[in-house]
Amino acid sequence: MATDWRSLTLAQLHRIADELHDALVGRSRQEMAVRVVPAANPVGWLAWHLTRSHDRNLSEIAGVEQQWTDGGWHARFGMAPDPNDTGFGHTAEQVAAFRHVDGETLLSYHAAVIDAAVAYLDGAPLDDLARIAPSPTLGTAHTVQQRVVGVLNEGFQHLGQIRLTY
Repeated sequence: MATDWRSLTLAQLHRIADELHDALVGRSRQEMAVRVVPAANPVGWLAWHLTRSHDRNLSEIAGVEQQWTDGGWHARFGMAPDPNDTGFGHTAEQVAAFRHVDGETLLSYHAAVIDAAVAYLDGAPLDDLARIAPSPTLGTAHTVQQRVVGVLNEGFQHLGQIRLTY
């Protein structure tokens, strides 16, 4: 792939994946439930939410089914195959009820999402940034560029929150 927006996006997604790996590798379910402060979201929920957001946004941009449902990841998390449930808008009660998995499971789900992103980016047209990519789960429509910027921004923000736990 030539050096353009696709390779830059992929490099940033890999950076998030590498740092997420460093933060989660070897973590137990109990460690994934850690909160930096009592009101903060647990590290496992943050990593799940980051990954679900990437899965939803990138799959909708690419026009493919989410890994959450297509790859059966919902079952590994003991959750419903709801493509709308990404953690966005979760209440404190929903966050507290989240069933944590170990770091390896979360990293495997994230890797599947990155693999799907690579498949899209390898074939995306150079002018795809201007395309309107509607989100059926959110009921919004933004350009691919706006959505990719959102994915990367949210990824780095949540990664920063996760990194506070070690």
